[in-house]
Amino acid sequence: MNVPEISVLLPYYNAEATLADAIDSVLAQQGVDFELILIDDGSTDSSSKVAGRYHNDPRVVAHSHANMGLAATLNVGIELARAAIVARMDADDIARPGRLRSQVAYLNVHPEVNLVGGQINRCVDGVVDSQSNFPLEHSEIVTLLRVGGHALSHPAIAFRTEAARRVGGYWGEGVAEDWDFYLKMAETGRVANLPEVVLDYRFHDAGINAENMRLVRTNIALATENHRRRVSDRAELSATDFRTNTPLALRIRIESETRSLTAYRRGLRTAGTRRLMWLSIASVMGPQFAARRLLSNRHQRER
Repeated sequence: MNVPEISVLLPYYNAEATLADAIDSVLAQQGVDFELILIDDGSTDSSSKVAGRYHNDPRVVAHSHANMGLAATLNVGIELARAAIVARMDADDIARPGRLRSQVAYLNVHPEVNLVGGQINRCVDGVVDSQSNFPLEHSEIVTLLRVGGHALSHPAIAFRTEAARRVGGYWGEGVAEDWDFYLKMAETGRVANLPEVVLDYRFHDAGINAENMRLVRTNIALATENHRRRVSDRAELSATDFRTNTPLALRIRIESETRSLTAYRRGLRTAGTRRLMWLSIASVMGPQFAARRLLSNRHQRER
C-alpha cells in the first residue's frame, strides 16, 4: 500500500448520533492522500455499527479495544499512523472542505513547525454561533497557553508523527491531555494556526458540567507548571503532588475560571435574557476570558 500524506485519527466512544457526519466530512476531503483511523474506545452503544458501514472503504483503518480513555486511545492511534503527519478529529465535529489539504501544505512549507491548528466555527444545535480568532504565530500561541488561554482547538490540529512520538505522545493524567501535548510540541519545534476555518466544533450539554470543568482547569494549571519546569530543567510534578500543594491563589483562580467557563457554555445553550444572564456571570467570574471574547468578536466584525 502507498504511504498516505496524512493519517486522520478519529477515536470515538458512544457517539452513534454524530459519528457518521464526522466520518463523512473526512472522507469528502479532496486534494490529499489520506487514511482515516477509526478507533472504538470500548463503546457500549451502536457506534461500532455506524463505523462498520465504512470499513470497506480502502482509506479506512479500523481498530477497537476496551475503554482506555481519550489520551491512551490517541497514543494507540499515533502508533498506528503510517503517514508523516497526523490530523485529529473528534466524533462530534465536522471537518471543513479543504482542511487536510491546507494543513498538509502548510507543514510541507514550514518544516520548523511541529503542529498547526486553524480557526473553528462554534456550533450550537447545528447553527454557527461564533468563530474563533486564535493567534497564528508561535510566540502568541505559547504565551496564551501558558496562562490557560485557549489558543488551539484539539480536534482541529495536525502534527508531525515523529515529533509526537519523540515527546511521548499524550500524558496519563486524564483531561487536559491536549494542553500538555501542545506545550511539549512547542518545546521541540514551533506551533501555528491557519487563519481559515478548518472545523465546525459542536458545543453540547456534556461540556457544561462544573466538576468536569474544574478538573480540566486544574490539569491545565498542572500542564503549564510542568512546562515551566521542563524549560528551566526542573523535575516535573505528579498530579497528586500538584493538587496537594496547590497555592491558595491558584486554587482561587482555578475556581473563578471554572465558574466563568461553565457559565459561558450554559450561555451558548440558551437564548434571550437567560443567555445574557449566563454570559454576564461568565464575564464577572472570568474577566480575562471576557476580554478575549470581545477582542475576537471585534476582529470578526472587521473581516
